[in-house]
Amino acid sequence: MRTLLKFVSVMLVVVILSGCFGNFQLTRNLYKWNSSVGDKFVNTAVMWVMMIVPVYGVCGFIDMFILNLVEFWSGENPLTMKSGDVDIQIVENEGKIYEIKASQNRFDITQLEGEDAGKSVAIIFDPSDGSWYLQSEDITEKIAGVEDGFLTLNYPDGSQFTTELEVR
Repeated sequence: MRTLLKFVSVMLVVVILSGCFGNFQLTRNLYKWNSSVGDKFVNTAVMWVMMIVPVYGVCGFIDMFILNLVEFWSGENPLTMKSGDVDIQIVENEGKIYEIKASQNRFDITQLEGEDAGKSVAIIFDPSDGSWYLQSEDITEKIAGVEDGFLTLNYPDGSQFTTELEVR
């Protein structure tokens, strides 16, 4: 946890000092979906739920600290990548070197040096079922998905948040 906090802090400094500003496509896509759920009252209610849960906060964090940074340095947003497009970034944190490989619907993060060299984690979007998965070694966990008109967010502690979607 400490290492993650330090890594996020370093990435925050990198983002602030680089002056990068991207198109925040993930947040825009979420906002576009939110505005199409129903009338203005339903849209507002869904927005408040997603602010409290915090779907907007998580999307904003991913947009700002992962997608925006990749877009700034590579010129391409992973959400708009085509099949076969790959962007690889190498980052260093506390003497450990990581490779972040972005491709269509997927991020692979691998530690290249240090005691955990070779270990990796992937964040994968499955467009066939609209779900996001976290994959590490032999474990694949669904972290979010849409099924039978319901959006379900799965938290690390095992709890879930489910809300009904009204798509028009």
